[in-house]
Amino acid sequence: MIVEIIRYKLHKEAKLDDFLKAAEKMVPDLKNQPGLIDWQLCKKENGNWLEILHWNNLEEAKTAAKKVIELDSVKVFIKFIDEPTTESAYFETVKKLKN
Repeated sequence: MIVEIIRYKLHKEAKLDDFLKAAEKMVPDLKNQPGLIDWQLCKKENGNWLEILHWNNLEEAKTAAKKVIELDSVKVFIKFIDEPTTESAYFETVKKLKN
């Protein structure tokens, strides 16, 4: 399993409610991406945001990254993000806790 981490801040003029609505509208398009297991949107008190995506494999993650950037819902979502603050990385799951 691959874990994709994307960290960023929003533009100062971005309204939280509008950003969250854009995120919600993007979810169906994310769900349609082959290999996506789940997606989380997390916020830190200092205004940093974190997206955590779990993928079946790296190939599907990278293919989806190229495709989703062209989707209207994703374009709207991205407009809220302060692009210079964006960092992303892929990690391979080495060990996982099982209940």
